Amino acid sequence: MRLLVVAEDAPDRSATTGNGSTMITAHLVPLLAKDAEVDLAYFDDGRRVVPDDVRGACRRVVALPVRPSRQALVATPFTRLPRATWRRASGAAVAAVAGLAAEADAVWVHGLHAFAATCAAVEPLATPPAVLAHEVDPWADHWRQRASGRTGAARRYDLLQAARAQALEERTSRLARAYAVVAPADAERLGARLGRPVLALPNGVGDRDPAAEASAAAAGERLAPGPTVGFLGSLDYPPNVDAVQRLVGTVLPRVASRVPDVGLHVAGRRAGAEVTALAGGAVTLHGTVAAPAAFYSAVDVMAFPGDLGTGTKNTVNEALLAGAAVVASRHAARGLADEGQLVLAGSDDEVADEVAALLLDPVRREELRARARAWSAARLPSWDDAAAALLAALV
Repeated sequence: MRLLVVAEDAPDRSATTGNGSTMITAHLVPLLAKDAEVDLAYFDDGRRVVPDDVRGACRRVVALPVRPSRQALVATPFTRLPRATWRRASGAAVAAVAGLAAEADAVWVHGLHAFAATCAAVEPLATPPAVLAHEVDPWADHWRQRASGRTGAARRYDLLQAARAQALEERTSRLARAYAVVAPADAERLGARLGRPVLALPNGVGDRDPAAEASAAAAGERLAPGPTVGFLGSLDYPPNVDAVQRLVGTVLPRVASRVPDVGLHVAGRRAGAEVTALAGGAVTLHGTVAAPAAFYSAVDVMAFPGDLGTGTKNTVNEALLAGAAVVASRHAARGLADEGQLVLAGSDDEVADEVAALLLDPVRREELRARARAWSAARLPSWDDAAAALLAALV
């Protein structure tokens, strides 16, 4: 099979420059190339470099142009596309994708912001290839959720982006043989809105070398001598910013009333002013961590509060795989069955109470760690599993 991958960003699994979306293509393209002849077309905004193993797995790698951000801002009142989508929907990009798609048996278009260019390229073809539209997270829902917590111009902007995203989802749905997101709940909700089946294609978890991940976790050293609570995530992502604010403002004081010497350790890339302002005292900001598994093993409890965000929270799965003791809100653990591998909580106060209880009970904490490791080995999908599911959706 000749497979064209159209990605809204360069594949990138780096802890520094990658994100939850770019890691998917970085992991899957080399695996897909074992069973298909792969061409990769990615939108190049200059922030990322395609890894050597991804480039080497492909027959061709084509960098597609991205319009300047300032030009997109000026065009916002006049285009019917989300701003980041319009940046990628230039005539040059459409022409390049059309040339590649004409030679392909199937197209995997990854990310909402690549949908418009791919639709414009594929729709006119006399014999269009099969298209798998992989939105990852439903963006119309994301913008509506964000708008619910904002006012004024910011709220109006988010609702406009949501309406444009929904129109693009509907257009792409008419073209695609298969439509997919990551989380089952998102798939059910989006499928009802689009009036068609939407697949839930879960991400793989961990590196392709589980031994290397286990070694990184074993090498982790404690971050502080006293009791420690950890949080890890991209710190420019609004749901993660909200989670850190909840940890500092509500969870930590309540935990400290029972565990006075507790420290909160927050790690992640691209922390903005809202997060950096919270550092100090019992709160330590670590920035990017090169080996997440080592961070998970270096704290006593990982805590994930909050009720914002769509899709699967990758860091919860990664923490479980590393054998961390995890306390998470039901929303943060969305998509995970409650099988004793983590502690689920409702409100922020409940998160705090469960964290404090684990900090005060090292035996129970170690039992939870063991259950997390065993459950992850049995239940979490590998990247090979994810690649097989994606290919099955295309044939």
